[in-house]
Amino acid sequence: MVEAYTQICVRIDLTTGSIKHEKLSKEFCKNYIGGYGFVSKILWDECPVGISPFDPRNPFIMAIGPFPGTIVPTSSKYTLGAKAPLSDRIGFAISSGSCGAQMRRAGIDMIIITGKSPEPVFIFFDDDAVKIIPCAETIWGKDTWQAEEEIRNMFGDQRISVMACGQAGE
Repeated sequence: MVEAYTQICVRIDLTTGSIKHEKLSKEFCKNYIGGYGFVSKILWDECPVGISPFDPRNPFIMAIGPFPGTIVPTSSKYTLGAKAPLSDRIGFAISSGSCGAQMRRAGIDMIIITGKSPEPVFIFFDDDAVKIIPCAETIWGKDTWQAEEEIRNMFGDQRISVMACGQAGE
């Protein structure tokens, strides 16, 4: 099962703008098996006890299991997680679409985002390149459909997968 993973985690700190690629251990991948497991383990280990869900230290995590990018049924699933404002506990969201497969193609099993940017930004992954891009003048304030169209036009590629929170998330 471990062979299904690239064992790469990208950590992004929006406060400092730092982007780091880390190697996940074979044991981590074997013991927590992606998605729910990866998110649960990171939140258990790295989310400070008693932290507010809106604290910049609350990790926002996206993780895939062993199957995105394969022909296995439901393989397009990926997991998002953080300490949730509604329950003050671990919150999960499972989604489908091309983002999980695109993560696999880019060689990434997990993305961990912490911090708070001083300005509106979006994060752009292009294989090994990861960029934090200011967006106050481009996509900020637009709905998810408009943001997706704007990003695809910005990079001249209609195949780009976009995850957008929309105006409510902003």
